[in-house]
Amino acid sequence: MKKSLLIVPGILVVILLVFSGCNKKTTPDPCENKGQICITNKLDSTATIQVVQTNLVFDLDKDYMQCLVLTGDSPYNFKITSNKFHLDTTFILLSCDDKQLILE
Repeated sequence: MKKSLLIVPGILVVILLVFSGCNKKTTPDPCENKGQICITNKLDSTATIQVVQTNLVFDLDKDYMQCLVLTGDSPYNFKITSNKFHLDTTFILLSCDDKQLILE
């Protein structure tokens, strides 16, 4: 009788150990795998900004700022043109990045 009372809790413990160890635990990506870059135009005129990888082109007026939220862990090529100003650069934007680009 005593042996059968010990077997039932033992089986329950084994079942709990097996099922608790089989759950896959996934951790969410930090910042949803997004990074941010803010571009501020301090030039004398409007700047045209092109992000090559996203086919995004927009104008940024003088003394204004535009923030872009892009997929993290990726390189992005920026082509920025204005009167007497040209910049062709590449940034690697990581997850949770918060970069600032000031055009002067």
